[in-house]
Amino acid sequence: GNTLPGQLLLHARVAQATPHEPARIVDAAGQWAVQVKVRDAWATTYVFGLSEQQLIDLEISNWWTSCHPQSPFVNELRAARTETDGRYTLRNNEFAKHHLNGETERHTLSSVAELRAALNDAFRIVLPDDLDKVLARFVGLSGTGKT
Repeated sequence: GNTLPGQLLLHARVAQATPHEPARIVDAAGQWAVQVKVRDAWATTYVFGLSEQQLIDLEISNWWTSCHPQSPFVNELRAARTETDGRYTLRNNEFAKHHLNGETERHTLSSVAELRAALNDAFRIVLPDDLDKVLARFVGLSGTGKT
C-alpha cells in the first residue's frame, strides 16, 4: 500500500500535491477516505473519522498488531520507506522499489546476506550480527501478496 510522503490539509475532494503522487481526502459515508492517484485512477489507502479516540481502543489495536499470534506483523518481516524518487517495500524476502514514473523493480532475496543488505541499504536498518538465524526464517518465506 501507499504511505503518504507528506501531510494533507483536511479539504474534501481537493487534489493536493505530495512529494510523490497527488492525494486527496473524500467523504466516505460519514468518515473520511485518503486517496492517492495511481496510474490515472484514485485509490483509497485508508479511512478515518474525526471522533475522539479512547486510549483503550488504541491499546487494543497496538496489542493486536504487535503481539497477536495471527498478526502479519508478528509472523512476517515487513519494511517500507519513502524516498524522493520512489518507495521501497519488503515483505519477507520479496523486495521492491516503486519508481515515481510507475515502474516497479522486484527481487526475491535468496540469502541472509541479501536480506541484511536490503535492510541496511534501502531501509537504513542496521541489525546486530546475532539475528542471522531469525533472518534465515524469512529467506524461504516468500511474500504472499504484492509489495
